[in-house]
Amino acid sequence: MAGLKGRGWVLMAVTLTLMACSPAFNWRLVGHEGVPGRMLMPCKPERAEREVRLPGADTSASPLLLMSCESGGHTFAWAVLQLPAGLAPPEAADAWMRASWSSLRQAVPPGASGPIGWSSVVLTVEGGDWALRWRGPALDHRQQPLDAQVLLAVGGGWLHQAAVYAPPASADASVIDTFFESLTLR
Repeated sequence: MAGLKGRGWVLMAVTLTLMACSPAFNWRLVGHEGVPGRMLMPCKPERAEREVRLPGADTSASPLLLMSCESGGHTFAWAVLQLPAGLAPPEAADAWMRASWSSLRQAVPPGASGPIGWSSVVLTVEGGDWALRWRGPALDHRQQPLDAQVLLAVGGGWLHQAAVYAPPASADASVIDTFFESLTLR
């Protein structure tokens, strides 16, 4: 406990409060090995790794590190990818978000920054250089409707994507905010 300072104490207080009020969520601080950054996950995540190549990158495929879990009717995911050569951070984030929209069965109209019904807000993430949070309607792999929220952040040479997927009108804003606000990139 002696190592916790400032924001760490706040995160711990929020976590303990949520644990006491919501037995569906069992918060824990997690990180990807070798990647600067930590995040609270509301359940024990499963981990996976796969090779991906973002459109426009000068390099071959890079390892994508992913952790995800389900709790309280929500799916929580946090993935990281080292920034690829040849892409500026906003370009890399845009390429990743477009791939995400495609997997969520959402088309981006020509000249638009996102699909119809999606909105974004610029955020500050501790230790991050750049962050943007998107929210909108989506479809899962079975064509079932979802409320999707995605946070893209860049820090320490890594691109981070945190996401929450929930059935429409069931998303718990306080849980989702705690999840996104817990991301630190140091």
